[in-house]
Amino acid sequence: MSKLSLDWDNCRKRVSNLNLTENSMILDIGSNNGEKAHYIINKGQLTMSDICRRKTSPFVLCEATNLPLKDNSFELVTMLHVIEHIKNDAAVLREIYRVLKKDGTALIVTPNANRFTKFFSVALKVLKRSPYRYPMNIDHVFEYGASDIKSLLKNSEFQNYKIDPLFMRISRYLRIRKYCDQWIVTAQK
Repeated sequence: MSKLSLDWDNCRKRVSNLNLTENSMILDIGSNNGEKAHYIINKGQLTMSDICRRKTSPFVLCEATNLPLKDNSFELVTMLHVIEHIKNDAAVLREIYRVLKKDGTALIVTPNANRFTKFFSVALKVLKRSPYRYPMNIDHVFEYGASDIKSLLKNSEFQNYKIDPLFMRISRYLRIRKYCDQWIVTAQK
């Protein structure tokens, strides 16, 4: 197992199953330092984007809701633990759809709002009187339960998508979909 968490190994496996070549164009939204993207992507020409300038190349400084990129440009767009930080999630999906080539794939990973660690968050909120909606993740704008992520995708332009649970920590022993730790969404244009 890698030094990165289990979800990155799972994403890496999914990406390796795609028919990407050395010439495939790939966009990672919310790249930060690029460590995750470089770990999961083993082929293709990677472009990273984020709202803060990073010392990595090629890099695009932009909001995920307004990508300054050409339509139908990428075979793969990844967004790993980013959508929960964005207020206008529907606009992000529209942008991803716009920049994806026909038959291109979007890979989105986000925490499950109903994961077992939510109980710690609720306890923190009560005991510490936290003003934050998600005290364990104060920078999260919204966390998605099963129906939330399904509704978001259903109302997007994506018609072909799959939402899979990722079980880690306690949930990997119980394997109850509703309480999985994260959602991994694979959507095709």
